[in-house]
This record gives sequence, C-alpha cells and structure tokens, in this order.
Amino acid sequence: MTTDFTGTPIFAGSFSGSLDIDPGAGTKTLTATGSTASYMVKLDASTGVFTWGNAFGGDGADNYPTSLYANQQNEICYNRNVNGPW
Repeated sequence: MTTDFTGTPIFAGSFSGSLDIDPGAGTKTLTATGSTASYMVKLDASTGVFTWGNAFGGDGADNYPTSLYANQQNEICYNRNVNGPW
C-alpha cells in the first residue's frame, strides 16, 4: 500500500481465480488469466470509495507485486515479478 501526493490510498496484491476489488456495494471483478495475477486499486482519499483498479498478468505466468509508490510527478510506479514461460 502507498499513497499519492494527495493522500489517496493505492493498494497492490496478487490473486488467483477472480476477485472483486470494489470494497463498496458495487463490483469490479477481475479474473486472473495466469495461475496468479497481480492487481492495483485506488480509493478516494476522503470517502474510501473505489476510483479505479486493474489486473496485470498473462497466460501461463504468475505475477507478484514487489513495490508500489508515487514519484515526484505523482505517477504511480508499480513493479512486479513475473514467473512463467515467455
């Protein structure tokens, strides 16, 4: 977990199968295309409401997040390990 320069929380993790990344009443379901995929989720800083999120991964590869931060331009930087065939 990290925050951008406005204090907005951003989370990253990994999952298998499917995952609803919207913590509210709505749904944003992601599906892993490999055995394990990684995801990133951004919530509103003041309300905690889901803003955006996405999955990262490909067929036959496992993905695990290794770092997450906001740089000085307030861009979200995300690194991950990918294990699998190329």
